[in-house]
Amino acid sequence: MGERKRRLAAGYVPAPRLTDHAQIELALPAILAGALVYSDVFGAGPEDGEGEEARANVAAKTKRIRSLTMAGVTEPFADCRPADRSRVLRRAADLGGDCIRAMEFEEQSSVKFAMTYYYWLEDLLARDVLSLAEGSSMGEAVTMLMPMMEYGFESERRDASARKQAARMLRWFHDRGFYVDAMAEAAE
Repeated sequence: MGERKRRLAAGYVPAPRLTDHAQIELALPAILAGALVYSDVFGAGPEDGEGEEARANVAAKTKRIRSLTMAGVTEPFADCRPADRSRVLRRAADLGGDCIRAMEFEEQSSVKFAMTYYYWLEDLLARDVLSLAEGSSMGEAVTMLMPMMEYGFESERRDASARKQAARMLRWFHDRGFYVDAMAEAAE
């Protein structure tokens, strides 16, 4: 008897494979965060020190957050064959790029993009459409991104604008068949 049959006979139930659609939904937050963290927007904060020390600290944090974000992009595809992973990841990356262009993030400040991203992600998390597992790559990346946006939340106008844009972003994805559960819950 082969290993697979032995496991099934012992009552082992393999974990269900994620659909392409579900994998894309899980990868999109990391893809959008990647667009933000690869835009060279990080500056020194008070905890980074000054001069050369500050630059070294920022470079180390930037490298770490980029690494975490890239891991977050690939985690949903861990159980895929390489050809399938490449095809679905390409679809997810294209969708992320289309969203960035549709929301005109390229013409906005990185802080506004980050705030919109934060409110969009917060909405999906609050509705249990997504979850960030403690210790996951994306959980750690989002934790590192938060200080970058802090001063942006102080501006009421920017904050209100980011909230509206996050709702528009969710509708944009919904119109393409993604995060449908979040929109259905919002309508209730």
